[in-house]
Amino acid sequence: MKAVFVSGIDYESPIQIGDHHLARQFAFHGWEVAFISFPITPFHFFSKNNVSTKRRITNYRNGGIDYKIEKGRIWSYVPGSFIVPKNNLFINNSFVYKNWHRYLFPKIDRVLAQKGFLNVDLIYLRDPLQYYLMDAIPHDYSVFRIADNDHGFSSYNANYEFLEKEVAQSVDLVLYTASELEPYVRSLKPRQYRYFPNGVDHSHFSKSDHSIPEDFRKIQKPIAIYVGSIDEWFDFKLLNWLVESMPDISFVVIGPNEQYQERFIRRNNLFLLGQKRYETLPAYLCNSSVGIIPFDVRRNPLLVNAINPIKLLEYFSCSLPVVCTKWNELEKINSPAQLCSTYEDFRDAIRRSVEDSLDRDSFQKFAAIHDWSNRYQDLMNLIKIE
Repeated sequence: MKAVFVSGIDYESPIQIGDHHLARQFAFHGWEVAFISFPITPFHFFSKNNVSTKRRITNYRNGGIDYKIEKGRIWSYVPGSFIVPKNNLFINNSFVYKNWHRYLFPKIDRVLAQKGFLNVDLIYLRDPLQYYLMDAIPHDYSVFRIADNDHGFSSYNANYEFLEKEVAQSVDLVLYTASELEPYVRSLKPRQYRYFPNGVDHSHFSKSDHSIPEDFRKIQKPIAIYVGSIDEWFDFKLLNWLVESMPDISFVVIGPNEQYQERFIRRNNLFLLGQKRYETLPAYLCNSSVGIIPFDVRRNPLLVNAINPIKLLEYFSCSLPVVCTKWNELEKINSPAQLCSTYEDFRDAIRRSVEDSLDRDSFQKFAAIHDWSNRYQDLMNLIKIE
C-alpha cells in the first residue's frame, strides 16, 4: 500500500505535528509513504531562519531522505520552486496561487515516478497550497485534514480561501482536529467530514531516555517549560510578566525563536534554548516541574480557540502538570490541565503545580488513550482502503 502525505512542514523539522505522526503510523503498519512538504525557493537563501533553511536545502539537494520504519518506509522530500504563493504585494494573486507549481524544479511527477509514487492508494493533504498534487497523482482515496482555523493567520487571504474550498469539496473526506472547527468545516461544503483530534506518541515521551540534558544541569528547579512553535499566537506579554513575577521559577522555552528574540525580556530566570531534536524532547520535559501553554487568545481568538494542542498530551505523557491559557477547545476536551483566564490565575496555577502533590498517574492515563496508534485505527475505519 502506498500513500502520499502533503504537509506545510518538512519531515525533518523539530516541530512534529499530526502529519508527521500519522505518516509514521502508516509506515509502521507496512505502508510506503512519500512525505512532501512546502518547497524552498532561491529566496530562502536570504532567510533569517538559517537552521531550517539549511535542513530543507540538504533534503532537496539529496533528492529526499529515506527512512525504514518497522514494516514500511517513509521518503521525505522538499521540492524546489522558482516561486511559491505568499501573502505579499507582488505574488498575492490568483495566477500565482493556481500556477506556481508549474515552476517546480525538477518536475514533481518525474521525481515521484523515480521513487515509485506516481500511483497511490491514498493522498493526504494538510496544505491546500499544494492542491495540484491531487491532479498530479492518481489515487484511490483522498483526505484533507484541517488542524487550524486558518482565518486566524496573517498569511490568510482570498486566494488561500479559494484553494481551501476547492480541496475540501474535491476530497473524499475532510478531518478536523477541534470541535470549534466544525461550523467552519461545514461552510466549506465537503462531501464527508469527521472530528479527528490530535494524538500523542505516548511511548516516545513516557519511555525514552530521561537523563538530564547537559544544558539543563545548571538551570535551577523548579522549571516551567514551554516546547513548541513560537509565532503570532504566543503570549509574550504573559510569559514576560510571569518571569518577572516569579523570580524563583526558571522558565525554559524550547522552539525556533530567532524571529521573535526581541519579544522576550532578558532575565536570569528565562532560558531560551532554541530548537531541539524531537528525539531529545522527553528528557527536557521529564526533568521539568510544570508544562505551560501561554497562548494569546485575546489577540488571536479565531486561531487559538480552535487549537487542539499536541503539546498538552506530550506534557501529560511525561507526567507533567499543565497550566494553559483558557480557550474554547481546551474547555471542551475535559483534560486535567489547569485553565487560566488572567495573568494572576496563571501565576497561581504554576505555584500550585510546583508546590502541591498532584495525581500524576491521571496525566499519564489521559495521554495514553489519545495515542496516535488509536488515531490510525480510527482513520482506517473511516477510509476503508482494502
